[in-house]
Amino acid sequence: MDDVEYSGLWWLPSNPENKVAGTLIFSNQDGIELRLIGSLEGFEDLNNNNLYQVHSVIWGLTDGGKSITLSECLAAGLKIGLPGFVSRDYRIHLCFLSAHLTEEQLRFRRLIVEYSRLADWVRTSGLTMTIYDNEPNKRQFNYTLPDEEKAVTSKGTVSIDFSFNATGDFFDEMHLRQFISMEIEANGDYSFDDLMLRYIRPFQNFLTLATTKPNSIVRVQVFSKHISFEKSDGSGVVETPIEVIFPQRYLEAKQDKLLIPNYMLFTLHDIEDFQGTIERWLNVSDELDSVCNLFFGVMYNSSMYVEQEFLNIVQAVESYHRRRMKNNVLPKEQHKARVEAILSGITDEHKDWLKELLTYSNEPRLKHRLLELADKADIILSPLITDKEEFAKKVKNTRNYFTHYDPSLKAKAAHGSELYLLTIKLSYMLQACFLLELGFSQEKCIEVFRRNQGYIQAMNKARQNR
Repeated sequence: MDDVEYSGLWWLPSNPENKVAGTLIFSNQDGIELRLIGSLEGFEDLNNNNLYQVHSVIWGLTDGGKSITLSECLAAGLKIGLPGFVSRDYRIHLCFLSAHLTEEQLRFRRLIVEYSRLADWVRTSGLTMTIYDNEPNKRQFNYTLPDEEKAVTSKGTVSIDFSFNATGDFFDEMHLRQFISMEIEANGDYSFDDLMLRYIRPFQNFLTLATTKPNSIVRVQVFSKHISFEKSDGSGVVETPIEVIFPQRYLEAKQDKLLIPNYMLFTLHDIEDFQGTIERWLNVSDELDSVCNLFFGVMYNSSMYVEQEFLNIVQAVESYHRRRMKNNVLPKEQHKARVEAILSGITDEHKDWLKELLTYSNEPRLKHRLLELADKADIILSPLITDKEEFAKKVKNTRNYFTHYDPSLKAKAAHGSELYLLTIKLSYMLQACFLLELGFSQEKCIEVFRRNQGYIQAMNKARQNR
């Protein structure tokens, strides 16, 4: 999202008579800030009790005639000079352009999202150029709108949409461009934060997994039945798009150059069942939220130390196993009897202490979890790992060293390039599990991994280190 600045008048919906001049400033680095020359509360109402007052909604009208709704506005600064001059600053959570909405109306069902790498993943174009052999000076350019991809899921309808425009003076210059976006019709009316959690972030992560590059949100538009107009022919009502502005943790400009397919993990054309894949990913994002947060948190943070990357990925792998595979060594009743037998021989003085230590004693240890997941993802990991037992042992010792810093484990832990390669292997383990979750067959998993340049490089490094 580009940095923007709007000057205009600002007021509270409950007090439209008190309009205050000011400037709205947005940057991804500093967020959204409203700087007023005056106060929405009125000079006589200012005191220590409302210096940090929160307004659910502030309305604005820019000097260019654009309506703006600001949501969750925290007063962040106040300056009072004599005789009675006041200036007031607010920190803003969300900005909605082209609409005045009340707090109750800030719920939406339909939205359109553009991601920085969506076109790379879709890899479909309606643009064609024809060259005529018998007329070497003739070129013909055509555009045919590609068919949309649609998935009707239990959580709503998701579509890949195409649009096109042509700009220029159409005399000696013309620019032709296709736009690709994702349209989502949710299964209910949600706040924007809920839409972010349920749909926008999950699909951002999905594209990051698919392209192996962190994706950013280029643009988001929401639609409200409260902001609409009737068609001139009376055939229906059209909802006006409302652009949402908010700071992002990861920002990348929309790319002009497409990624090479062999540097991605999979593209839209690798998916045989689009509807089923989208349904499964929405379920994965919901059921494995902690796994996704840890894994994609590494991908969006390129400045993370390799030790922290390793710990995040190990934790993500452990969390995945806990959610998806058997999480107890013995049957619960058998383990309960074992614990009771142990505690029966302990004095009351130490019983509570030991009971707490035994709380998670029936869960698989990290090494056991790694071995099970290595078997699950064997088709992808076998070229990277020759000895699963040694691999699991190395991961366990390295995790324990960096977590507890036990000096006795330092020599057994991975460091430097060995730690980097170990982290990559764990990452591919989790990526393979994600693809299996999406419904990829083992044969398809082999196909997409074996053509991926990052995976090929990892295989070569693994061979060199044997």
